[in-house]
Amino acid sequence: MKSDKRQMLEALSTASNMGFTMVVNAAVGLLLGKAIDKWLDTSPWGVAIGVALGIIAGIRSIYGKVAAMDDGDGKTKKNARNS
Repeated sequence: MKSDKRQMLEALSTASNMGFTMVVNAAVGLLLGKAIDKWLDTSPWGVAIGVALGIIAGIRSIYGKVAAMDDGDGKTKKNARNS
C-alpha cells in the first residue's frame, strides 16, 4: 500500500499537470488563432475560436487522463471505453 505522503505527492503532480495541460492548449489555440487572423484579416474571430478550441482540447485531454487513472481498488484502467 502506498504511503500517505506518496499519495499526496502523486495527487499534487497530477493536479499541476492538468493545469499545465489547460494553459498549453489554450496558448496553442491563441497562437494559431493569431496566425489565422493575420493571414485572413479576420480579427478577433480567429483568436476567439482558437482559444475556445484550445480550451475544449485541454478539457478533453484532462478527461482522458482522469478516466485512465486508478479507479480506487488498485486496478488501473487501460481504456475508459472498455470499462
